[in-house]
Amino acid sequence: MNKRKGIQVFKGVVLAAAMLIFLPGINLKAASIETAISWAVGVAGDDSHGYSTIERWGPHYDCSSFVYTAFYQGGFNVPFGSGYTGTQIADFTKAGFIWIPWDQVGDMTNLKRGDILFFRDDVQEIGHTEIYLGNRENVGASSINKGILVKNYYDYPWDGILRYQEGSAATGAGQTAGAGNSGTDSGAGDQSSGEKYQTLDHQEKIIREQKAENDVKGAGFHILCARLKKSSGNSNTIAWNKVKGAAGYILYGSRCGSGGHFRKLYEGKKRSFVHSKLKKGTYYKYIIIACKKDAGKKIVLSTSKTIYVATRGGRAGNPTKIKVNKSKISLKKNKTFIIRARQAGGGGKSKISHYRRLCFESDHPKIAKINSSGKVRGLKKGNCRIYVYAQNGLYKVIKVKIK
Repeated sequence: MNKRKGIQVFKGVVLAAAMLIFLPGINLKAASIETAISWAVGVAGDDSHGYSTIERWGPHYDCSSFVYTAFYQGGFNVPFGSGYTGTQIADFTKAGFIWIPWDQVGDMTNLKRGDILFFRDDVQEIGHTEIYLGNRENVGASSINKGILVKNYYDYPWDGILRYQEGSAATGAGQTAGAGNSGTDSGAGDQSSGEKYQTLDHQEKIIREQKAENDVKGAGFHILCARLKKSSGNSNTIAWNKVKGAAGYILYGSRCGSGGHFRKLYEGKKRSFVHSKLKKGTYYKYIIIACKKDAGKKIVLSTSKTIYVATRGGRAGNPTKIKVNKSKISLKKNKTFIIRARQAGGGGKSKISHYRRLCFESDHPKIAKINSSGKVRGLKKGNCRIYVYAQNGLYKVIKVKIK
């Protein structure tokens, strides 16, 4: 090779290296668990960073973007700018991590420093993830109230862990997607919500446009437990549970079968409302939202199931009692039990119009799930509750233990 050609080759190598260094999204760091942990702990100790599901890729983070960013900063070939718990297992296994189900992990004593704790419920669209530090400590983005912090390990119903396999190809071009979000996470490990966050404007638009007698997508019962408290000939008193982290509640209502849109009846911090000036012996439907503020925007923590309530004085009636065959259930993993439930109500000339028959909901479907016929199946060791609820929000709670 002559001198001129050698100089040209050298210049080409230098130019290629420069392009790799400055090209956005390229991560050339050597993969290091300790570097990832150092970044995560540093952010947890810096008050300029907080929890957010809107500005989630810096300077603030939700649970999944925090874990993604920590390992990206540690030199691992994981996406930066996109990703959430719904994509996390696939993204991290491509980067050299292995998935270990919790029944193989056993308990905390088998965790290693740098393991990624993981939970995901695709039915309720919630997820949570943190990094295990060792010495009975985790670091993670928990909630708006708690922020990002180092904390004691706790027994959440984890699905499993992501653990890095030494020697795996984990460095190279990191994937980026600008500042977009392919999903967000609720921080379900520390919040009572359990739903994937939506902005209030988005959810309210869906509710206002809804005419059919059904539920809003993603709605659940056990968090708000929306219910009839009292009815009269011209009013319904609707009540609901307190939701952790909620700044306020919004109640929407409409007459059933009228083809009319839901309208906002109440917004505030109280947990009950009297809907008055109603027609006697008539069914009305209600939806409640629990919300909070995040980065100046109102976002939804939880949306209730639609409840159907009758005023008194006509042929329309409300359920008044639910009977179940068991109040406590103990099951082994993969075993089943059928809950038999029935409701009573109405009386006299009034009868219950079935907008919804008795329904079932598990507050931890990763521990025990239940189908529409009341069949419970144990999935994982732990405790949970099954809610049996009527169309007016009347409910019974069954305690479940999976051994």
